[in-house]
Amino acid sequence: MHDRGIGKIHYIAYAVLGVGLLVSLFFNLSDEKRETPATQQTPQTEKFENLPNINKKNYTLKNEEENLSTALSTLSDEKQEIDRTINEIQGEDTPITSKETAVSKDFAKCYDMEIGSYIISNSCKKDIIAYVDKHKDAKFFEITGIVDTTDFKLFKNLQSDTSLYERLDTSKGKIELMRMFSETGLAKRRTIEASWIIQAHTKQKARTYNTNYKLTSTHGLRGVIVKAYK
Repeated sequence: MHDRGIGKIHYIAYAVLGVGLLVSLFFNLSDEKRETPATQQTPQTEKFENLPNINKKNYTLKNEEENLSTALSTLSDEKQEIDRTINEIQGEDTPITSKETAVSKDFAKCYDMEIGSYIISNSCKKDIIAYVDKHKDAKFFEITGIVDTTDFKLFKNLQSDTSLYERLDTSKGKIELMRMFSETGLAKRRTIEASWIIQAHTKQKARTYNTNYKLTSTHGLRGVIVKAYK
């Protein structure tokens, strides 16, 4: 009887010890989970080149942004420099003349430019320089651009092909407007070239003005006319 009581006591003691070990193990595991959540939840980093193409479109590489920014800055600087150069050489619009200002009866002409070109031939350069030297006492030189209908034959072809209107999302009126702008722009560019020649020859001493109108030829004449005002 006495031995049976001692056995029960041992059984209860072992049971309590076992429960204590289980409780201790539970709390130890809980502490480890609280201490290392970052390790368990740290996401894996995927290399950009391994991403699917559809995901790559959602990202812009930093070096590409820097390259684009540098390129835009360079283009902006170049545009400002070009604008300054053009303003220096293109001359001004023809001033209002007075009774004290008279146009010379003769003039320099250049009619042999290529279709759609603004390059002045050597023979025309010589004629313009000779004219400027002849009228050294001129108050200023007026330059008018000349365009030919063949310069803009492309626009006429576009206007006659109505099937292109829908494909190009345009109309006959829009094409005509583009033609007019192109004529004005080409004529202006030709006067700038002539002004450049005069300014270079006189070392920026001569005053040159571009007319605010152009001449249109139907006989293949393409170039400029230079007149001296005294």
